Amino acid sequence: MMSTPDYDTRDQEGYDHAVENLQEEGAQRGRITNTDEALKFVMAGNAYFTLRSVRTGTRYTYRMAMPKKAREDAKLGTRPWYYVSLLNGPDNTHNYTWMGTILSNGNFKQAPQHFVGMDAPSMRAFLWFYRYLNESSNRNQLPMDVEFWHEGRCGRCGRLLTVPESIARGIGPECAGRL
Repeated sequence: MMSTPDYDTRDQEGYDHAVENLQEEGAQRGRITNTDEALKFVMAGNAYFTLRSVRTGTRYTYRMAMPKKAREDAKLGTRPWYYVSLLNGPDNTHNYTWMGTILSNGNFKQAPQHFVGMDAPSMRAFLWFYRYLNESSNRNQLPMDVEFWHEGRCGRCGRLLTVPESIARGIGPECAGRL
């Protein structure tokens, strides 16, 4: 539900401008442009995110999930590991195919069943992005030709984000304090 404008709507030009700003703001809500924030979101433990090529419009949606055992190990000081999956069907909560595992040393290991080949564009896009996040010397800005989107839920616990700062970051205030 949109809030009512706090000015006289008879001023059509001002009203149109305000609606345009709201639409632009809404279009950017789940987008993260900062490399450090994207890395925090991806490694939070329950992240669903989409990579989109600005040049081609191609997009892939991934899930990086930290298993319960990895969470327990992380509490003991061991670096966690993650399962990486690719959305491959219409149900964006259940149609994910396992691509592989991010090991505790940070390396990627392909799933033994090879559901997604190493030469698949979705695999190459993920590996490129993961490497970029971990090796980039530019910690502030993601590449201009790639958009990173989260779906409006906390990357750690999965709760719906409602605070604008949390939406921009992709992680809720309680979880941000734990990371």
